[in-house]
Amino acid sequence: MDHTNQVYEQLKTFITKNGYPQSYNQMARELNLKIYEVEKAMEELQRTGRIKITRIPSETKIEFAD
Repeated sequence: MDHTNQVYEQLKTFITKNGYPQSYNQMARELNLKIYEVEKAMEELQRTGRIKITRIPSETKIEFAD
């Protein structure tokens, strides 16, 4: 089952509300998914250009294409 849209919506909602992304572990727990399912969905979101992740020391920035 493809969880990409579910992860995308959770990520977007959390960042909009809190200003920063939640961890993959937190997302997996909230969505009742396995960590590898979240990782796979995040990779797919990046590959398709729906999100852009920039990692710098002590901060991760995620930008949405829409």
